[in-house]
Amino acid sequence: MTDTVVEAKLAEERISGSAGQASPRTSPAWIARFDAYDLATIVVVAAVAVIALCTFRDYAISNDEAVQHHYGELIIAYYASGFKDQSVFNFQNLYLYGGLFDIVAVALSHLVRIDPYDLRHILCALIGIGGIVGTAATARLIAGPRAA
Repeated sequence: MTDTVVEAKLAEERISGSAGQASPRTSPAWIARFDAYDLATIVVVAAVAVIALCTFRDYAISNDEAVQHHYGELIIAYYASGFKDQSVFNFQNLYLYGGLFDIVAVALSHLVRIDPYDLRHILCALIGIGGIVGTAATARLIAGPRAA
């Protein structure tokens, strides 16, 4: 096809299709990129998410969850005091570790009426599922949908 023919066909599709909608002959471009392996990846990730959300109450409390939860409370107290409450730096050696997860868990435990440890388990599961999704997306970019 020549450039003129391609331009004419594109112009025809723009005129015949209403604004913002795909023409009836074609599906949106993002749907056309998916295949059976992509669907399988979505199904597996959804199944893992459902399993995690159905079983989070069955997980035991680990030996460091109470300590980590208290560490999150100390971090929030540090920021809430305008950096005056320095007790976070005297609580074991946890000041050497990142506390973002603990801050989020403690902050959400004040907003969501659920056992704080169950909430931590849900957050851990969601972060793990996010890692699986990120890994699948990276594998898909590198080696295609089958690798994901």
